[in-house]
Amino acid sequence: MDGTLLNTLQGHQGAIFDIAFSPDGQILASASGDSTVRLWNVSDGTLARMLEGHTNLVGGVAFSPDGKALASGSEDNTVRLWQVSDGTPLLTLDAGGAAGSLTFSIDGAILVVAGKPWNNPVLWLWQIPEGNLLAEFTVGGEVIRDVAISSSNQIAAAFHDGTIRVYKISELIAMATSPSMPEPTSSPTPIGGGGEIIFHSDQDIKGEIYIISPEGGQLSRLTDNLDQIWAWYPAWNPSGQKIAFTGNVSGNNDIYVMDSDGSNLANVTANPADDRGPTWSPDGNKIAFRSDRDGYPEIYILNLIDKVPTRLTHFSADCVNDTPAWSPDGNSIAFSSYCGSDDADIYLINSDGSGLSKFIETNYDDFHPAWSPDGGKIAFFSGWEGSFDIYTMNVFGGGGLAKLTHDSPNNQHPAWSPDGKKIVFQSDRDGTYEIYVMDANGSNVIRLTDNSVYDGEPSWSRP
Repeated sequence: MDGTLLNTLQGHQGAIFDIAFSPDGQILASASGDSTVRLWNVSDGTLARMLEGHTNLVGGVAFSPDGKALASGSEDNTVRLWQVSDGTPLLTLDAGGAAGSLTFSIDGAILVVAGKPWNNPVLWLWQIPEGNLLAEFTVGGEVIRDVAISSSNQIAAAFHDGTIRVYKISELIAMATSPSMPEPTSSPTPIGGGGEIIFHSDQDIKGEIYIISPEGGQLSRLTDNLDQIWAWYPAWNPSGQKIAFTGNVSGNNDIYVMDSDGSNLANVTANPADDRGPTWSPDGNKIAFRSDRDGYPEIYILNLIDKVPTRLTHFSADCVNDTPAWSPDGNSIAFSSYCGSDDADIYLINSDGSGLSKFIETNYDDFHPAWSPDGGKIAFFSGWEGSFDIYTMNVFGGGGLAKLTHDSPNNQHPAWSPDGKKIVFQSDRDGTYEIYVMDANGSNVIRLTDNSVYDGEPSWSRP
């Protein structure tokens, strides 16, 4: 044995990300960044056939145990099943996210697929040949590099963080929430949550701030600025006694504060810069906000006692830092940031400006972080699947990513109820943007507003 090279197979127009031999060893399948799968004759290295249909990088291939079918997973968010003998497409599965490594169970009845997005590792279990989605399970950690199934139906998943985790198929199915289950629907049952919800509405000539009970019912307008101030992006202070919001007068945005009944309105930034997106510190003495007063959008902290702002972030000039959110313990601020043509990511920074870190990084835009009242999770909205949906993710240790909304086209601007059991958000699922409330797991969705104009940017006060 001298390690003699038997053959070199050439033909792909991009990097090759996975290969697999057929059970009889006669065919070699290859998955490539050129969006194709190729089947090669092992005996002489010739191309048997090329499988075309994916529209993005193909990251994984696997033969069925009988060798008659081949599965391929792609970053076009699909998994495809092909007939090996002639390349006929047998099945296309909508994975709802980029698909990578995949493998069949020993009997060929289950196809396990690993979701590829970084910090969003998912295992999908599909019934074959029916194509029914048995389970979707978010496993936490970093991206899954490879998956394998034992003869006893145990799944091993290899993670980028250097760990290998083993699961039982039966337990994954029992624990996972399957997207094939009926989507949450509106319910007439009041959902509670305590406190009151404020939001921006375009019901008037200028945008105004309205208030509504989380049970729904009659709206009340808090601002009455006689066509002088466009009021948007409101935020309750921790005591529920005051409200900060972005106010626009003659094209200039400033941060305003008023009492919870709309009285005692005051401009607290009074600067020619673009100041917007206020969030209160837990003690109610400071407001974090976005401003371009130094030339480009950064996060600042305003001390309400002396009205002196302090710059918190120091990114490059082509970056936009936005939508700050203060942690319940007051030690950290989450915010979204994008630089140049890059996608928006969510960062964490200590409230003294130290300890900057990236909370989540994907190949899509992630916006508007919102801390749960116990500080254990952050809700945000992301364009991972084309339209914007709301997700939550664990703060400590990462992982635990959960997609809460599934109704196209857009679900945005999440905010938690004081007890952490509900989330209010805006959605245009019924045409125009309206205010909705759901349980923190995405179920029991209730529509609160019903107008022909934009209602959005909700904030929920403590009881």
